[in-house]
Amino acid sequence: MVWEDVNKGFGLEVAIKDFEKEHDDIKVSVKEVSSILQEDKLIEAIENSLESPDILVLLQDRAKLVYDKGLLTPIKFMQDKAESYAPIAVEPYKIKGQYYAVPRSADVLMIYSIKI
Repeated sequence: MVWEDVNKGFGLEVAIKDFEKEHDDIKVSVKEVSSILQEDKLIEAIENSLESPDILVLLQDRAKLVYDKGLLTPIKFMQDKAESYAPIAVEPYKIKGQYYAVPRSADVLMIYSIKI
């Protein structure tokens, strides 16, 4: 199961189809969980032996918080693949020399002001 933010699960459709083609014995489901609530819902699921996600799409600013609670596992293949991504996409998920995410996108906020 994959947890994705509300109204954003459609963005995973192609990746899921490709994955299921390569792994025809695995079916992937997507559950939309507000990104603001994911951390609390994950803790609740683990503490109460409820179904928890295999993958969650976590905002960059939440990664360290979830890591500090012991809820993330390093992604081994990213140790070798991280250099193939833009640093802005992987560095927020690098904690104590290990990568805890595979980037889906990189968000850059730019504020531009023109003096008139």
